[in-house]
Amino acid sequence: MAPTYRIYIDESGDHTYRAVIDPTTRYLALSGLVVVKSHYDTTIAPALEALKRKHFASDPDNPVILHRSDIVQRKRWFGVLREPARAQAWDDDLVTFIQELHGQLFTVVIDKWAHKQMYPVGTFDPYEYALAVLLNRIRGFLNIQRAQADIIAEGRGKREDAELMRAYRDLRAIGGGAYGSASAYQKVFPEQDLLIRRKDSNVAGLQIADLLVTEQKVDITIRNGKPVANPPSPLALRLTAAANHMINAYGRIWLE
Repeated sequence: MAPTYRIYIDESGDHTYRAVIDPTTRYLALSGLVVVKSHYDTTIAPALEALKRKHFASDPDNPVILHRSDIVQRKRWFGVLREPARAQAWDDDLVTFIQELHGQLFTVVIDKWAHKQMYPVGTFDPYEYALAVLLNRIRGFLNIQRAQADIIAEGRGKREDAELMRAYRDLRAIGGGAYGSASAYQKVFPEQDLLIRRKDSNVAGLQIADLLVTEQKVDITIRNGKPVANPPSPLALRLTAAANHMINAYGRIWLE
């Protein structure tokens, strides 16, 4: 039986232990957007393309790719957002899109500084640790649904992509240690490999995850009483509130 759900995974932050005392690099977040594949194909992806066509110049040979940092810095297609009226219209429509999105959102945030202080010798790889915990939480959701899922993650570079693939394969082969047996992961994640796609592949699910993961990271960090580099912007607060309907009691995870 083919998987019913698909998970789109994106990250915010640095997966190394460089300058971990600095709040700008201290935290790594992974968000997993979990959606029903048939609903994604017929509704979510077309709706996102329509949203982009409404606000930005459309060219089939140069599709608009929603990337949070480009939007914030008004780069490329998003230069039109320097006009306050257009920016307000875009913000309002984006918030409405997220409010109407049907799916589940899980986010893991690891405080790398705290983790390194607690485990100076046995420090875990932040990305692998966060991925194991993220997929374990999603595994619990899928078990309740009696469903399976495949996974698309955003590419990060040749070496990083290879490490990501190895981490995923290890979960299915050796079971992620305390987070479940290999057979438990294989039951809900039947594909031997996850799919890795670059930003320019124009994958709607990855673009949505990209727009949400940083705001989720900041929100979870503040909820845990830790310092952040900058307070959330008004739009960030609106997006966080708009996504709340997709987050269950186990959807926000803090690691140290």
